Amino acid sequence: MLLFIERFLLAILAAVFVGLVVLNPLKFDWTQRITLGGCIVLGAYFVAHTALRMKETPKVVEATEPSDVALRVRISALIGEAVKLQEQCQGVPNPYKTPWQAQPVLAQAIFGWKSRVQEVLSMDLDPDSLLKWQSAILYTSPEDAKNPSIATYCTELGVKLETLREIAKKKAK
Repeated sequence: MLLFIERFLLAILAAVFVGLVVLNPLKFDWTQRITLGGCIVLGAYFVAHTALRMKETPKVVEATEPSDVALRVRISALIGEAVKLQEQCQGVPNPYKTPWQAQPVLAQAIFGWKSRVQEVLSMDLDPDSLLKWQSAILYTSPEDAKNPSIATYCTELGVKLETLREIAKKKAK
């Protein structure tokens, strides 16, 4: 298409200009000739400018895109948040016998953190990160799954945190 515009269409516009404005076979007066010439020149400029814009292809930016940097910053912040949650988990006395209902703020904070990580990773252009996050699961007994202790939440936090650290290492490369 670009070759057609450059080689054919612009040549035709030049020939039309010479044929109608310079040779004047239609016997136009000077005002008509100047106006027609201006229209043809502006049309040729429009075509040439469009052809030039079509040549300029957008450059693909790899890995140092601001969105990629922002993603890594958000992942780092989420890792820092998880470390603080782990410290809170370590402060719970007898966590394996403490039901999550006894620590609802901590359980809700862990659940919220997992949701935020899921949201951030869903914005990543690399689908492997989200798949890796979703496949990091904690296996537990059926009894503990029905009525989990706060230790179950904290252990799952540890599993998910380690997975997020692996994702962050991959992003840093």
